Amino acid sequence: MLWRPQGFDAAYEMAVFDAARANASGDTSVRLATLRRDVCAAYTSYAGSGAASDLTPVLAKADALNAAALRRNYPKIRSGVEKEVGARLLSRSRKCCLCGHAPSAQLDHHLPKTTFPEFSVLTFNLIPVCADCNFKKRELYRRSDGGPAFLHAYRDPLPTTEAFLVADISISVTVAADFRVVQTPSIADPAFATLQHHFESLDLADLYGELATELMGEKLTPIYEYYDEGGAGLVQRYLQRDALGALRRHGLNHWKRVLLDALADDTDFCDGGFTHLGDREELPLSGH
Repeated sequence: MLWRPQGFDAAYEMAVFDAARANASGDTSVRLATLRRDVCAAYTSYAGSGAASDLTPVLAKADALNAAALRRNYPKIRSGVEKEVGARLLSRSRKCCLCGHAPSAQLDHHLPKTTFPEFSVLTFNLIPVCADCNFKKRELYRRSDGGPAFLHAYRDPLPTTEAFLVADISISVTVAADFRVVQTPSIADPAFATLQHHFESLDLADLYGELATELMGEKLTPIYEYYDEGGAGLVQRYLQRDALGALRRHGLNHWKRVLLDALADDTDFCDGGFTHLGDREELPLSGH
């Protein structure tokens, strides 16, 4: 979950549309020229809306051929005459804006072009994402109660000084980290409903849990060695140090920072609970 604030540049957005229109031919070119005023009005509505999901689809239902003409603009900014536009959009975030972990490789239509063909090449509607998140999101944009289904990476700010992502550590046969989102003072009820739906619909608890298992396995050898040198206190300081590094590099609500601080705060884990991750004799020396 990443926030990548962008301003809405109406002139640029129409220039992108006009460039796509200029490279159309025949009936498509005529239709796009006729639709230009409607598209401009739709862009204005998008810019002024409190949430994009509040908008009502218009052009998709009005004329199927017009809608198809608008949708045909999109390939032009991915692999066609305007592909540099798509490349610039992907460069807005190296990481997927939906999960915050995987490399961004695709552009997601925040409002799906099937329902909103007028926004097919609206760059403010195109978000850098990974393939997995794009597949899971599908064309959903509104919850059953009418609220936004997903955070908009360009317009929905997330707190940077309040921890809304937390991890609960459990120790039994192994060690597991269960991630969840919590409401903080600066997150209003509607925003938290969107955050929670976003988190659950994209299976981010499972993703972060799997990543946590991998990271704990990578750190197990140095944890054993620090425990031999200074007991639970030294293990805790090691985890706190790495958590600080993750904070500086990724931010407060990155899964790695959340995990490392949760482990450091867990007395049982630091005082031998980590052995449930694996036996010492199975591990290579780290030379920390």
